[in-house]
Amino acid sequence: MSNTGKSISAVNYISVFPMDNKNTPLVLKAYAGNADNIYVSEKYIYMAESSRTAIDNSLNDFWTTLNQTDFYVDYKYGTYIYRVKMQGNDLGECDTAFVDGMLHNQFSMDEYNGNLRLAVEYYGMNDLSSRVYILDDKLNQIGSLNGLAPGEQIYSTRFIGNRLYLVTFKRIDPLFVIDLKKPTQPKLLGKLKIPGYSEYLHPYDENHIIGFGKDTSGGNEFFSWYQGIKMAMFDVTDVNNPKEKFVEIIGDRGSDSELLRNHKSLLYMKDPNIMAFPVSVTEKPVNEENDRNDSSYGTIKFQGAYVYNVSSSEGFKLRGKISHLSQSDIPAITDDHITKDPSFIDRIIYINNVLYTLSGECIKATDYTGMKELGFKYFDKK
Repeated sequence: MSNTGKSISAVNYISVFPMDNKNTPLVLKAYAGNADNIYVSEKYIYMAESSRTAIDNSLNDFWTTLNQTDFYVDYKYGTYIYRVKMQGNDLGECDTAFVDGMLHNQFSMDEYNGNLRLAVEYYGMNDLSSRVYILDDKLNQIGSLNGLAPGEQIYSTRFIGNRLYLVTFKRIDPLFVIDLKKPTQPKLLGKLKIPGYSEYLHPYDENHIIGFGKDTSGGNEFFSWYQGIKMAMFDVTDVNNPKEKFVEIIGDRGSDSELLRNHKSLLYMKDPNIMAFPVSVTEKPVNEENDRNDSSYGTIKFQGAYVYNVSSSEGFKLRGKISHLSQSDIPAITDDHITKDPSFIDRIIYINNVLYTLSGECIKATDYTGMKELGFKYFDKK
């Protein structure tokens, strides 16, 4: 357990109640902190609070002071970890720790063999890079890997067994494969640089992972223009030489998916072989000017769910599309509310060979075998 020395300005509340016994009283406890990410293992609830704190820096000398055209403040970036033990229908005490750097999201935390593993963006003086930390069961740091991807931001992370898959981005998408077999000595095994970036990584099997993000093109040495939705299967059989095995690009610049912000939008079942997620697809007219203009947006042509079959030998096969909109509804959708219309599908469920798609205003049933509509029902509006 580490003493963070942090002043407290907010409180986290955790409640515990059994789902199978309504007569058991609810347990509600308060813990200091202001968590923005939560990870739950079999024994613990981890709450992470990433924040920045202004720090004072003395100027080097009088002449430096005269040359200052703007006043500026330096910040210390860090993440506070709060760990609460689950004890049946009760909660235990809260242990705390602190690490330098900002946690990206919930997938940047993972407990494995009693150790907590973290992937963070580290901000030094005029410096940005990624770091990996390993904390033991007492929340003391026992291992770290520093200086990954200088100048690039973390876009996605996934801990799977003894490995960490880390995606950063500035102009191209480096996928890093990091070995965590020895917690005290994490090491970089291999990396792959490709156009585009992944914002969510999903495990497929022991040797393959699927990335969901955006394709990119053009730009300059400092940035690239993002384009359509990119889906890629990575082969990590040779961890020292990962490969991009299959790629699917959906739409042009302006295409979007709720999956890129919320992994719960993905429906994935290995048996039967289903992968589906919501998409808003834009397309640009095919002409020479648009081919040269990486910054131009397309016009929305479809909103709904794309349904795929996927395999490590054949890649992505589009099985069908489901929408709650008629084709005549599409022209009324503008870029201003491309992600806000209540008719937009944002969840897909599979039950007994039927796909159920849900939007803000209705639920629709589609036969999975023939991809034919079975029926729909609008929600009551009160």
